[in-house]
Amino acid sequence: MLTNGSEVTLQGKRVRLRPCEETDMDTMYKWRNDMSTLHLWSIRRHTVNFDEFAAELKADFAIDRHIQLMIEKVADNSVIGTIYSYNAQFVDGHCWITIYIEPYRERKWKMGTLPSQIPLLR
Repeated sequence: MLTNGSEVTLQGKRVRLRPCEETDMDTMYKWRNDMSTLHLWSIRRHTVNFDEFAAELKADFAIDRHIQLMIEKVADNSVIGTIYSYNAQFVDGHCWITIYIEPYRERKWKMGTLPSQIPLLR
């Protein structure tokens, strides 16, 4: 599991949020290097090889990434995106989140990348 110890799984009628796993690395690597959407969800503007990506992800978790979940369609278990929290401020009770939905799916669902701040549940 790639998350910081999270075993959270949430399921609704259309999508499921589940912890990232090693098997998701190839999919996340593809998204990381998609130059058509990279500017929407990352401050980095260059492609990386797989080893650089793995090191980048590990560093993100070590620095401030809190929880990362994969978004799956319930109907066919296909991974369509990811959601992660970062910069968690437990004293003040908030964190930031980023939601990434694959570009061809976001057009169908009318949603794109969404960085946002949410209050942490106490």
